[in-house]
Amino acid sequence: MLYLPYLHLEKYKALLSNKVNKTNQIDKEQIIKADTLEMMQNFINEYNDIYNNRNLFYEDVKNFYELKSENLYIDSIVLNKSIKISGCSSNFDSIINFTQKLKLNSNYKKVEILSVSFSNGLNRFIIQIDKIGSE
Repeated sequence: MLYLPYLHLEKYKALLSNKVNKTNQIDKEQIIKADTLEMMQNFINEYNDIYNNRNLFYEDVKNFYELKSENLYIDSIVLNKSIKISGCSSNFDSIINFTQKLKLNSNYKKVEILSVSFSNGLNRFIIQIDKIGSE
């Protein structure tokens, strides 16, 4: 669980107020502490969902021996829809094998290599994974 001390709440409220004011022309005074606490809780819940989703993905990746999880990075997650990961490997075939194994996962609708480049002795890649039920 992400913990944010109450001392930071006023700072967060001010930052949030500035953002809302710039985007929606809402006066800063319209945001009361209760609203801020609710928004903060929503932020914490969303963060936890993403964090848990990332951890579940890394647990799945442990089954793929060609690539170590420390060589994989999640670039973005759209909850329950897609994951975009980047990584590196000195062996190009391991990227292909990794992608093929991901395609066998019944939770993933589509697995696609977006790019592969070579630099400093490593193959760097980006893979997009769409989950079942995503549109």
